[in-house]
Amino acid sequence: MLGSLLLFPLFLVISSCFAAFHENAPLSRRNSTGLTDAVTWDPSSLFIQGQRVFILSAEFHPWRLPGNTDLWADVMQKIKANGFNTVSFYVNWALHFPTPDTNGGNGDFEAGTYRDIEGRFIQAAKDAGLWMIARPGPYINGETTGGGFPGWVGNIAGSLRTNNSAYTEAWMPYLTAISKIIAANQITNGGPIILVQAENEFSAGTLQNPYMQAIIDTYRANGVVVPITHNDQHAGLNGNFSPDLPGVHVDIYCGDSYPQGANSWAQVQAVYYSNHEAVAFSNPLCLAEFGGGFLLNWGEVAFGGTGYEKYSQGPGDLGLTDADYENVFYKDAYSQTATILNVYMLYGGTNWGGTAAPVSYTSYDYGGGINENRVAGSKMNEMRLQGSFLRVSRDFLAATLLANGTNYTTSSLIHTAELRNLGTSAGFYITRHQDSTSTALTTTQLTVQTSLGQMLIPQTGSITFNGRESKILVTDYVFGISQTSILYSTAEIMTWTTYTLSGSSFVPITLGSANIVAIILDKATANQWHAPIIAGPGPFGNYFSIGSNETVLVSGPYVLRNASIASNTLSLTGDLNGTTPIEVIAPNSVSTMLWNGVPVQMTRTARGSFTGQVGGTPTIDLPALDDL
Repeated sequence: MLGSLLLFPLFLVISSCFAAFHENAPLSRRNSTGLTDAVTWDPSSLFIQGQRVFILSAEFHPWRLPGNTDLWADVMQKIKANGFNTVSFYVNWALHFPTPDTNGGNGDFEAGTYRDIEGRFIQAAKDAGLWMIARPGPYINGETTGGGFPGWVGNIAGSLRTNNSAYTEAWMPYLTAISKIIAANQITNGGPIILVQAENEFSAGTLQNPYMQAIIDTYRANGVVVPITHNDQHAGLNGNFSPDLPGVHVDIYCGDSYPQGANSWAQVQAVYYSNHEAVAFSNPLCLAEFGGGFLLNWGEVAFGGTGYEKYSQGPGDLGLTDADYENVFYKDAYSQTATILNVYMLYGGTNWGGTAAPVSYTSYDYGGGINENRVAGSKMNEMRLQGSFLRVSRDFLAATLLANGTNYTTSSLIHTAELRNLGTSAGFYITRHQDSTSTALTTTQLTVQTSLGQMLIPQTGSITFNGRESKILVTDYVFGISQTSILYSTAEIMTWTTYTLSGSSFVPITLGSANIVAIILDKATANQWHAPIIAGPGPFGNYFSIGSNETVLVSGPYVLRNASIASNTLSLTGDLNGTTPIEVIAPNSVSTMLWNGVPVQMTRTARGSFTGQVGGTPTIDLPALDDL
């Protein structure tokens, strides 16, 4: 048996056989809708088919990539390949009911078109192995014309978004139609939908409460059994429709937050945990919209110059939502116990036709991790590292925030949040500069509590924080089928996996077992590594921890879309941006490899991996103009 752990700088671990996840921590009483146990929850996290799952979600709107709907699959695969396990999507009422009686009052969801929510968009997510959060409104905002309301709704006599009877008659056919599509594609029917949102950033009130209850009742009447959520403004401050407050309520309450400034780097928002504990303590901490970029309105100039690319590209004060932003702000949300986080937008796309609100222009790129041209930028490397850690670190999902402050380190410039799983004693120390705008280079040591007592780590040397950088450092971290425990690490963990390897370890490191291979990489090198899932059998075979825990480790490709093993052959599919050296760590049974169906000459190294070279830019011979 051999275990493998990837650390960064990157620490990656390998162990030698398929390892199932086990729930070691005592569980809180789980909540459910009373209609299904396929999706349940406690105050710490969501459970899917009984397994704790961190929901790392990407917002993607189908109508912002119309035309060739096969491109939906392209974006879905890039989302999955870069650490995410969920897609959240709005449904635009106006596009499906341009008139009140469209298709006899059943709406236009024509197969094969950009209105084909079920057959193309939802199916593309399932094929990629992504869960889904459906957000059909009726009001969606999303910088769309009328917030997604059809133009004819403006002619209704009475107040919109209330229990006004004329308004109810307007939205009921739409919500009935989309509820049936959602119900047919929820997890209980073999589909990917695990959560459904009611309305959008909506506040409670005398006329509003009956309207919200009617939306909830319409979902349930049409077969929706998964949890219903709501996204509140102001980082979840007010508790509108929270199940822990009196009145009409959803199952899981969420907040929205766009913490970065539009013109300069901001301080992190240290309010998510306190807001959650005040108004939604029975839920996991859910951030239904967390800024993945920033809206650039008509005529505005982005900080540092024109164009959305200024948001997503550094260095320094430029690139306000670049990979450094993800590193600091997303990990800060995790440090406040968020275990459901949806990045808005991950892929923004284009505002076609008359779909944009007057404040917006043609591009809705948003400075997201995947740009308007569907290119996965450097931000996606950071998310792949985070997502890889979150999916294998089950103890983290049930960790309690014990304390935070600047007293954990020998430098008062560093802020630490200490989270601990009280059932397993696994510790997670999330560290960053106290001033989250700081670009300083700071060295320090960290005081941690371990099973062997309190320690100051590292015992020699120091931990370095290079400006806008955050680290998740672990103690008593257990992994693998042999339940190997890491007492502490000053390198971040990317992932671990288990299978048989031949050859010696990558790096001489003592982890208490001869069956462990630890790979330590600097972050720039770690950004080149991928950990694709080897799909198992059944309808959820491509969903990590539900259908499969098996992965391979691959370094090199720009995008790694899929991996499978048949007999002794590993087949990889993906994209390259030039001739690319490739290294693969796979089970010992693998002896040959295909890249996009083409055999690759691979060399087995002494340390047990394969190395080779793939791709290359084809030569294009242009004819002489005189010959034309």
